[in-house]
Amino acid sequence: MLRVLAVTLLPMCLGLNTFVPSPLNQNFNKIPMSDLEPALKSNQPLVKHADVCDPKKCGLPDCFCSGWAIPGGLKQSQVPQMVVLTFQNAVNNLNYERYVKLFHNRMNPNGCPRTGSFYVSHNYTNYWQVQSLFSKRHEIAVNSVSSPRPPLPKDQWYAQIQSEKDILAKWAQVPSGEIRGFRAPYLTPGGDDMIDAMQKSKLSVDSSRTTVRFMNSPFLMWPYTYDYSSTQDCVVAECPVESHKGVWEMPLVAWKDKNGDLRPSPYACEVDSKEEAFDLLVNKFIAHHNSSNRAPLVIILDSAWLVNDDSFEATQLFLDYLDYFKDTYTVSSWQAIQWIQHPAKLDNIKNFKPWQCNSKPPSVCDAKKASVCQFDASRKLVKPGKGTPVYNIVTCERNCPQCYPWIGDAAGKRC
Repeated sequence: MLRVLAVTLLPMCLGLNTFVPSPLNQNFNKIPMSDLEPALKSNQPLVKHADVCDPKKCGLPDCFCSGWAIPGGLKQSQVPQMVVLTFQNAVNNLNYERYVKLFHNRMNPNGCPRTGSFYVSHNYTNYWQVQSLFSKRHEIAVNSVSSPRPPLPKDQWYAQIQSEKDILAKWAQVPSGEIRGFRAPYLTPGGDDMIDAMQKSKLSVDSSRTTVRFMNSPFLMWPYTYDYSSTQDCVVAECPVESHKGVWEMPLVAWKDKNGDLRPSPYACEVDSKEEAFDLLVNKFIAHHNSSNRAPLVIILDSAWLVNDDSFEATQLFLDYLDYFKDTYTVSSWQAIQWIQHPAKLDNIKNFKPWQCNSKPPSVCDAKKASVCQFDASRKLVKPGKGTPVYNIVTCERNCPQCYPWIGDAAGKRC
């Protein structure tokens, strides 16, 4: 099976600049289908419950009720089908070249490059490669520093989120104001504490919650804000129940594999060949494209899925297939939110400014000029030829930090 092959292909001993894939969300994978019935479940207290959403009071661009209504009241034929490719955890030598190859010379119908969203965790990440992806107009977002397994108290959510945001801004040179998105480690959301920590860190888009209730047409779910109570089912862990003004949720739709099992991503599905992997992706896309509301299709492309040759080639064929659809755009999570805030009809979509590419792309230094900084087990900087390196970062910053950047020490000054 591909999901077994993907793991066995990983080397047993990984170098400093390689990626250790995190486990799949075991909570989700162990839920029997009989327990995944549409239901609103939450362990949160009933105090401060958000009010039921009233579309008359919740209006774009800052507020949008949860559900399947098309933003702006557009007809299905007027809506571009958005495909949001997302990637999570570390960026490094194990997956970077595959990311680059996946998007190489791929254009949307408006002539601009296809883009994706990268939810970055700190350990084993090459920040020059992150900056390189940002220079190709991809969205860079936050996962965590140390990939802790939720639940977490609010202060730890904040420490993880804010520290990784600061690390991305410092060592990948991504402007802090352009880091807007977040995805929880192991796809395990942390309820109101997590959303509060996001808001405190000035992040405005979460993409951690999987829906089963809204996975099929005609009830495909659109992204929405937490100003009011959500109608999305709470499949895993804690989900927000309080009001969080202006915070968007980009729902993840569950996948059904050939055995009828529900999974959070293509990698978690049982597929045994390139053809099966391709069919899995295409069938999901067709279900969205032909639905009554064309809600965005968010796809998680795990590193373990992409390092496997069969599933990687299937994903390339899938993107080739999308070329035939002139109403389909591969965009980042933030670009999708921008369309929802200001819906533009298909016949005028090429003039939609947030999807244009007229501006100069962000810069990145030459890879040969990037600084390679190594650190020992105590996080202290190791001089060339001395000590035993345990951690490293690669960055366009000229000067290495004295300490390996960490929670509460993004600049690497304390160790």
